[in-house]
Amino acid sequence: MPIAFEAFKPVKSLLGLLPWLGRSEAGGDFQDKIQMVIFKLKELENRIVEIRVRFEKRSEELFRKTVWALKKGDKKRAEIYAQEVAHMKNLLKLVRATERLIVHAIERLKTASDVRELTEILLTFGAAIDEVRSQMQGLYPGLALAFEEINKSIKLLLVETTPPTLTDIDVDTIANEASKVLEEALRQAEEDVEKVLPDESMRKILSDAGIKIPLLESKQQTSLKQIQNVQNVGASTGKNSSMGRAAAASVTSGKGVARRVAPPVPLAVQASGVPGASITERRPRRMSEEELERKLLDYILEHGGFLDINDFTRRYGVTREEVLAALNRLHARGLIKLA
Repeated sequence: MPIAFEAFKPVKSLLGLLPWLGRSEAGGDFQDKIQMVIFKLKELENRIVEIRVRFEKRSEELFRKTVWALKKGDKKRAEIYAQEVAHMKNLLKLVRATERLIVHAIERLKTASDVRELTEILLTFGAAIDEVRSQMQGLYPGLALAFEEINKSIKLLLVETTPPTLTDIDVDTIANEASKVLEEALRQAEEDVEKVLPDESMRKILSDAGIKIPLLESKQQTSLKQIQNVQNVGASTGKNSSMGRAAAASVTSGKGVARRVAPPVPLAVQASGVPGASITERRPRRMSEEELERKLLDYILEHGGFLDINDFTRRYGVTREEVLAALNRLHARGLIKLA
């Protein structure tokens, strides 16, 4: 069934832009506008592909670590890794769905015959992408910020390409169409992710070891609400899930004082190195505070919500104190929460 219009809270924000469309002085030939929009959407697609590739690599790495832990007889660690795989897969579905939406929008634009159709396409796919962005908010702030930039770019395209005379857009029709294209994109995204990391393979490996992971026990549906529910399992502090317990692991300072990490970033910091973690030479150049914060957020995203301080300090040539200070700054700006 199509996703209900009521589920599209961010859609109302995007459609609320309608009274402002056409305020830009931008003019030009219609085909020039189409090519400009397609070019900018392809730039957005490239950004999404970069994110998707990082997530796929991290998911495959976690799968290998799950198998490694089982071979070592460490079922507890294997369970944590398996929960992370399941969590990353559902994040991948949202990222892959966004990629699909942008690709489909580009294909639709290639056959657009007038400015009205161009506007309706941007509104429809922009609303669907904004709904995906809303699901990222609070779960992975760094990724949500990237999606927010994409959302702003689409709004800017609407303002730049829509004439002031176009005022009779049917909001309900746009919302209904947005729900349909999002549902289809999610269905295709699930198929894409399943090819990369089949649920059946993971279930068999864990079943043979006597481990049950709720997120892998049944085939996930493609509705946004169900994907959101799975996301919430990973984002919660997790009184009843090992994923949640891992996400709320302690951040330990040099003096042994532990602080809990809570959403919006499910951050588990380990005092010892994770098996298989890469180690690189210490950098001679001192990293700026802004660069360090960006590297921290990227590291957390690439490692499925885990931050290994020892690995991070070795990789980027910074001290534990600098990392903890950066975490506190990110917390002060609301990008992560330290309880």
